[in-house]
Amino acid sequence: MAKSCPRSGYVLLGGVVGAAAMAAMLSMPMVDPPGAAPLVQVDDSGRSVETFHVGAEDILAVTHDGSGAMRLFPQAIQQIKEPALSGSEVVTMKVRNAQGTVIGVGARYVAIGDDPAARDISWTLVLTLRGTLAAHCAPSAPDQCSEVVGGTDEFAAFRGRMTETSENGGYRLVLTSEGRME
Repeated sequence: MAKSCPRSGYVLLGGVVGAAAMAAMLSMPMVDPPGAAPLVQVDDSGRSVETFHVGAEDILAVTHDGSGAMRLFPQAIQQIKEPALSGSEVVTMKVRNAQGTVIGVGARYVAIGDDPAARDISWTLVLTLRGTLAAHCAPSAPDQCSEVVGGTDEFAAFRGRMTETSENGGYRLVLTSEGRME
């Protein structure tokens, strides 16, 4: 059974993530840089597949309750102190396409329920001039598969999954559609 989080905890967590995302967005140009066009491949079953990377150097902010594996960053960021959010972690980062071009920002949210092994993970990606994509991986989901639960603009009608793999202090994200992306 998951802990119930009071509304104030969500407001605090949302404020921290929002401030970090805003700082990241303000540091990025408002137009797509060269090489930022979607790099979509089609697999053998006709599904569209796109890969994103986050390197350790792309991490913009990390906050948690002190029990996280990553150090709090930047130095002035506040630790999550709300007892109901114990075990939670928020990481804000630059997102790169398969060629290494920065194409947006992302946030990874981890919430821990009563069972510390049950990690509820959510992702939000904001890709410049393409839209926003939200994905969720329930603690019971196998193979760290995240269901895409919503999106805007290019991703408004997207149906599919996003898988997460830890990679050299960062992440590799693979977005796979149920059909071909247009």
